[in-house]
Amino acid sequence: MSSWPALVVDLGGTNVRLGLVDGPDAEPRAITERLLADGGDFEQTIAEYLKGVGARVPAAALAVNGPVTEDEVKPSNSPWHFSISHLKRALGFDHLLVINDFHALALALPRLGAGDLAPLGGGKAQPEGTRVVLGPGTGLGVAALIRHRGAWVPVPSEAGQMSFAPLDEREARVAAILARSGRVTIERVVCGPGLLEIDHALAEIAGTTSTRTRPEEVAEGALAGDARGARALDMFFSALGSVAGDAALSFCATGGVFLAGGILPKLLIPLGASHFRTRFEDKAPLAELVRAIPTSVITRAYSGLFGAAQALAEDNEHS
Repeated sequence: MSSWPALVVDLGGTNVRLGLVDGPDAEPRAITERLLADGGDFEQTIAEYLKGVGARVPAAALAVNGPVTEDEVKPSNSPWHFSISHLKRALGFDHLLVINDFHALALALPRLGAGDLAPLGGGKAQPEGTRVVLGPGTGLGVAALIRHRGAWVPVPSEAGQMSFAPLDEREARVAAILARSGRVTIERVVCGPGLLEIDHALAEIAGTTSTRTRPEEVAEGALAGDARGARALDMFFSALGSVAGDAALSFCATGGVFLAGGILPKLLIPLGASHFRTRFEDKAPLAELVRAIPTSVITRAYSGLFGAAQALAEDNEHS
């Protein structure tokens, strides 16, 4: 039974993106994107989309933020909880695959070309080496892609929930302020809302109060020359570099580290000028190993949808 055309969905903590693919290597089409805050629920959103495209869609691959371990899926940073079995019955799919969103992004990595990437720093990838993809959004996703017996095997994780490790006095003071409201995980710092928390903490350290309510305001302030915004953005990029270097070491990612998400492609110039790569390489006693690992930002739009299509194709092969 054919799985094409298939519905592919990328459910984040802020947005949901939906599209159709006509095969595993086809570009997603009929793409729509909406904010979760606009209301509704996951089933309703998919049903309305399918009604709008007006085509028989026998299969779907849903990439969602957070672990997928049982029928009831509760994404980490999303209010849209759902049952896989109920969704399949209600929407009439012959086949429904639900995976972690960075599982999907990992599967997209081998199909990315030079035009889909913006390099950051030096290093040279080993073609068969393990690759890591991570990205700040509403939270922080991390996954690896490992070569095993001639095939690429994705390894999703919840590494964003590991504890944050400050490396200088300013980071320690910010972490202490964040700790008042609970455990300081990596994604409390290295994500969109984390950038806003850094800004508010830096304001408190300076004896003032930040009036910013969105992370975009922090980045915009930094780009406009605001000193505190610039410090917040640099701390964000520095912490991202440390986390990316830790992930590279965790998986011995000689195939490269790839940064994903909607935040970083908009900030390529300040990211390139930041301490990101310095902190990435600051991994004594294995700094030489990490220095040889290339880092880059994924600039290809809707890579999560493309990766979901790869996951569905592979699932069909093994079913």
